[in-house]
Parts: sequence; C-alpha cells; structure tokens
Amino acid sequence: MARSMDRTNHTRPLLLICAILPVLTLAAFWPVLSAEFIHYDDPQYVTTNPHVLSGLKWENVKWVFHSGLRESR
Repeated sequence: MARSMDRTNHTRPLLLICAILPVLTLAAFWPVLSAEFIHYDDPQYVTTNPHVLSGLKWENVKWVFHSGLRESR
C-alpha cells in the first residue's frame, strides 16, 4: 500500500522559517541605518550636484566619464 503524504506535517516548519527569515535579515542589516559614512559625500556628488539635478543630458553623460574626484585646495 502506498502511503499518502500529509502536507500538514510540512506546513509548520515552513511557516516558522518564513517568520524567522525576515527577522534575521532585519537584525543583520539594522546597523546600516545608523551608518553616517553613507552620507559623507552625498551633498557634494549627488543631492547638490548641478549635473545630477539637471537630468540626463548628453553633456552630463560626458561630464560623468571625464570628471574625477576633485579635491578642494
């Protein structure tokens, strides 16, 4: 006689894994939310950069590939 597979036996571990996985992921990446180095150069290179703010234009694409890290002296 063939034994029928009971799916209810597999449901509880699967639900447990589905509940624990997001919690573990959140716990692993939680310190990133307070990492201040992420905002270190954002204003200079992204949020206040006139090339970025003016949109996707051919002269901005050329600027991206011809400009480098420029230090203020």
